[in-house]
Amino acid sequence: FAIPANKAREIAGLLIAEGRVPRAGIGITYMPFDATNRRQVEARFRIRLPVDEGFLITHVVSGGPAAKAGLRPGDVVVEINRQKVSMGTDFQGLDLRVGDRVLLGIQRGSRRMEVEIVAEELRSS
Repeated sequence: FAIPANKAREIAGLLIAEGRVPRAGIGITYMPFDATNRRQVEARFRIRLPVDEGFLITHVVSGGPAAKAGLRPGDVVVEINRQKVSMGTDFQGLDLRVGDRVLLGIQRGSRRMEVEIVAEELRSS
C-alpha cells in the first residue's frame, strides 16, 4: 500500500506535536450490501432489508456519536453527505477528524431520515 505524501506529512506533524495520531469515527460497525448479496445479509442477520443497497448497521457503540444521534442496529445507511452509497463506497475513506460532521441518510424500516453525527476520537479498548 502507499500513503499520499500530504497525508504522511500530516501524520508526521501530529506525531511530532502530540506524540500520537488521534483516530476519529462515528462508532458503528456495518456490512455493505447490494442486490448481489442482499439475501445472504438478510439470512445472516435474520432481518428484512428495506432497500436494495446500503450499509446495514450491525453494532452501535454505547455512548458513541452514532448512539447519541439515535442510530441503532438494523438501520441502513443509504447516503453519506448526500451522496448515495454503493458497494464501492468507502466509509473509511472519509478521513474523518475529531469534530467533523457527517450527514447520513438512514432508512429505518419504511421511514427515511437524515442524521448529522459529529465524529469523536476513537478510544482503544
